[in-house]
Amino acid sequence: MAVQTAPRRPPLPTGRAEASPTRQKSPLRPIPLGSPADHAKKHPELHKRVERKD
Repeated sequence: MAVQTAPRRPPLPTGRAEASPTRQKSPLRPIPLGSPADHAKKHPELHKRVERKD
């Protein structure tokens, strides 16, 4: 019996710049790679501790 592969995902929409693999990101604005702790301080609402529901 042949191995069934997962169905191919549809291609990403090409309207966004990130979706196009050939188009490079703009080199004018390098993304600063801060530490995760700095990011958590800037956006505390994204890093709330959630109690696990076991």
